[in-house]
Amino acid sequence: VMVYAFDDIKTYMKEHILKDKILSHLIDKGQSGDTIANISDNFNIDYYYVSYCVDYLIQDNLIDIFDISNADSLPKDKIVNINHRGRFFLNQSGGYTKSQKMLTINKRYTQAKTIMTILNALAIIYIGYWGVKVADKSNKLDNAQIQPIVTGKHFLAFEIGRAHV
Repeated sequence: VMVYAFDDIKTYMKEHILKDKILSHLIDKGQSGDTIANISDNFNIDYYYVSYCVDYLIQDNLIDIFDISNADSLPKDKIVNINHRGRFFLNQSGGYTKSQKMLTINKRYTQAKTIMTILNALAIIYIGYWGVKVADKSNKLDNAQIQPIVTGKHFLAFEIGRAHV
């Protein structure tokens, strides 16, 4: 299931793109990190959606989180900071965008293999059917009896497909 959010120019942004933008934003912020509310305001995206993406980044161990909420703040805000694994994932591995692209390529490759397997099976069935039809026709020719036909002065014998005088 692909999740979308509005970005700052009011077009749809896929979840993997937003996660990469969050990681890139945290790299730009340096060691001080940034709050989820500031990231939400910076990208003009709903706080809860950014928080949802941040939770996945935390589960993937790409960012560290520090709770700064007090009793008065709703929702509870947190400071997030990218760690070394997150930097490596974005800069060297290509981030979530490259991972999504590889998943798409693998999915299409699997679909192509399935289609080719089906076409191969249909070709084998067709060749088998054709082979049985040719063999059946050959057997009919081998087992055909010569039927004599008398016409005038000549005796003609016909076999299927051939005439003998």
